[in-house]
Amino acid sequence: MKLNFLTVIISVLLPGAIVINAVNTVGNDSKWFLFNEDLFYINPQNDFSSKAAQIFCIENDMVYMIEPTEYVGLGKLLTKYYEKIYPLWLIMEDTPIYKISENCTALEKNDVNTISCATRLGLICKTKIFGGSIQYRNGTLLEVGVNEINRLCNPLSHEYDELLEHCLIKFKRLLL
Repeated sequence: MKLNFLTVIISVLLPGAIVINAVNTVGNDSKWFLFNEDLFYINPQNDFSSKAAQIFCIENDMVYMIEPTEYVGLGKLLTKYYEKIYPLWLIMEDTPIYKISENCTALEKNDVNTISCATRLGLICKTKIFGGSIQYRNGTLLEVGVNEINRLCNPLSHEYDELLEHCLIKFKRLLL
């Protein structure tokens, strides 16, 4: 299942970049968010086995591996913006490859649990961002780094909507 249409506020522009338009939406219906130096995609629907979640992320040039240091921060952010969408499939960096088909790992709030790989859950994918550009409503275009992208362009925040026309977020494509 390749992502063709994301939401009203985000559209795919080029491989390796997405545009976030400064359009207020009702509620938090964006499935994209920024955390640290990563761009995350969340699909909270319980439609994916662990294998299907992994394939989905790879087909969309994202990775399916979340670092243990990210669990608590991600858990808090997801709870704040999405309320109850847990659990979500993920692969931990220290998961032995030979065990992936037996029991799989799911992010649940600020912790991880091991459950049957056939269970249908939501998913979380990520990719590294390395900068981007922002266009202000007055027409000014500015190249910015990761810190500015995180501060100004988070799809879950509307703090800068009145100033920004759009953000172009550049991210690293998955290399297999």
